[in-house]
Amino acid sequence: MSEDQNQGLTRREMLRRGVVTGGAALAWASPVVTTIGLDRAFATVTSPGQCTPAISYVAIHFTCGTSGTIYYSKFDGSWDGGAGQVAEQCGGFDTSNGADAGQFGFSFSFATGILTVPGSCTVIDIAVFGGNQCAVSSGVNVGGPMPHNVGCPSD
Repeated sequence: MSEDQNQGLTRREMLRRGVVTGGAALAWASPVVTTIGLDRAFATVTSPGQCTPAISYVAIHFTCGTSGTIYYSKFDGSWDGGAGQVAEQCGGFDTSNGADAGQFGFSFSFATGILTVPGSCTVIDIAVFGGNQCAVSSGVNVGGPMPHNVGCPSD
């Protein structure tokens, strides 16, 4: 018994039979790779490379709990309630009633542009500053718990 007889139908025989039957016995298609791109309107995060100029700081007005008190805080690597230059750089963004938003549970990532809002809090206004540009979003009313993409300074 030859080696070809032991293996049953050989590749060569299968191809030959496919040609005889009109190719119906063997069908092969190359794999198809599809890339789906989302435009910025559907993106959930903004990478730092997409922000030109890069974000220098984020300032927020927020409330937590039921007191209705509106606080101000700024993140430039850590949260603080100091006024700094936010008011001048961002068209008079109110820096009164400063608070450390980190103590309330807020966090921000420069790498993703994501502001995480704790469950009992609501962000009212956001100022995003980078380079010489400031983008102020008034009346955003983003309640927690949830992440929020702050966007870019040029928005």
